Amino acid sequence: TEVVTDTEATTDTEATTDPEEKTDTAAATHAEVTTDTEAATDTEAATDTETTTDTEAETDEESVDEAKLAYYAIANEYAIRAAAAKTEDEFKSIVEEYLRNERYPEEEADAEESAEAEESAEAEESAEAEESADESENEAREENIKTALDGLLTEGAAYSESSDISVKLFEAAANTTVSDDSGADSGKYVVYFVTKADYVEDYATKKANAIIIEAEDGDDAALENVEKVSSALDSDDSDAKFAELAKEYSVGNADGKYEKINKSYFPSDEITDWLFDESRKEGDRETFTFTENENGEEHTHYCVIKYVGDDILKWQSDADNALKNQAWQDKLQEFTDAYESKIEVSLVDLYKIPN
Repeated sequence: TEVVTDTEATTDTEATTDPEEKTDTAAATHAEVTTDTEAATDTEAATDTETTTDTEAETDEESVDEAKLAYYAIANEYAIRAAAAKTEDEFKSIVEEYLRNERYPEEEADAEESAEAEESAEAEESAEAEESADESENEAREENIKTALDGLLTEGAAYSESSDISVKLFEAAANTTVSDDSGADSGKYVVYFVTKADYVEDYATKKANAIIIEAEDGDDAALENVEKVSSALDSDDSDAKFAELAKEYSVGNADGKYEKINKSYFPSDEITDWLFDESRKEGDRETFTFTENENGEEHTHYCVIKYVGDDILKWQSDADNALKNQAWQDKLQEFTDAYESKIEVSLVDLYKIPN
């Protein structure tokens, strides 16, 4: 999955987590330097024969091409420097320099506009408004840069024989770089800094029973339900009781059971730290509050969770999931090949099916 923050000139993060791939994992810091004609000069060329000539249009296009090539050269320069980095800090420093100078440059003040503002009777008010706008723009710029830098690191990237870059990354030693110049013709240069060589995640995943209750803003009913659930579990916290309460109150698993919980399963670091605390004992129970972003909106949840114990190792869980997914894909393909041409789907009737 690749997330690109902008098509003009960007640093992006990439995470390869295909469940069909091998379970060996690597961590890499990845920077992409790319360009776009929008980052160059305006490509518009007027077509009105009364106001322009073919020669002028060609000149405009040549100017765009020259500007684009110049930007490609800048991108390539940063990529070369990043590829030569010897440490992660040096690599990040080069990426940050690229972000500040090329991706999110500070806007230069218009001298003419500033002069006019000074001559104006409302110069002071205008200056204050301009200063406020500059502060907002600077805050947004710094936030964009921080987001890009925070998104550089990819952990647990899975190996894929079908990806040349994946093969190269898993062959690379720690503190070395791997470059992908396959997009150079379009001004796209990708550089990876390998922060950790290939490794296997051999920690034990966890088993737990949990009831997750969703709350709206100022929703007292959700808190009341948390109290009801906690009170009921004080008397009986068996699997059967969790299943009964989960069916009535939880927006999570219907039976309240959670297995093969890894360190990135819950959106709450607090829950993860609690589950993987070395002092954790079977039967321990706790209630947590966490927020989760759904369709751009923050939602509050309460989680009443009971620690059950260790489950299989993380790499075994990954292998198990990969095998199950492959079996599912194979079976799906088998049914598709056998019946696709024989099945007619009526959307009218399909939408009559409840839920």
